Amino acid sequence: MPNLSQETSSNRVHTLNFDEKIKYLDNEQGINLDVIISKQTANPVSATVKLDKGSFTAFGHEIIIRFSNLEWEAFVYFAQDESFPVSVLGRNGFLNKINIAIIDYEQLLYLKSYI
Repeated sequence: MPNLSQETSSNRVHTLNFDEKIKYLDNEQGINLDVIISKQTANPVSATVKLDKGSFTAFGHEIIIRFSNLEWEAFVYFAQDESFPVSVLGRNGFLNKINIAIIDYEQLLYLKSYI
């Protein structure tokens, strides 16, 4: 199990434990993640999505998200405009379901299910 430790200004060490360590590609347009989504576990769809906190007009759906070895139910939103250039994972339904650490200069994500 990967863990990260950091000494704070008050000389206290905080240790974070994670279940997953994932290498992502260095991409100037953001962090791309390969996930599997489904409305039910019987019909999964693979998608490459961006990790982002932007805003856009969208429709909400309850689905199941699988990323690496983690899986959870989430209410997520899909862009209303079909020409929207990317699929996005944001705060609700993704970031609020996991503990995540990003070491961008090494292109590493550390993940653990929060639920």
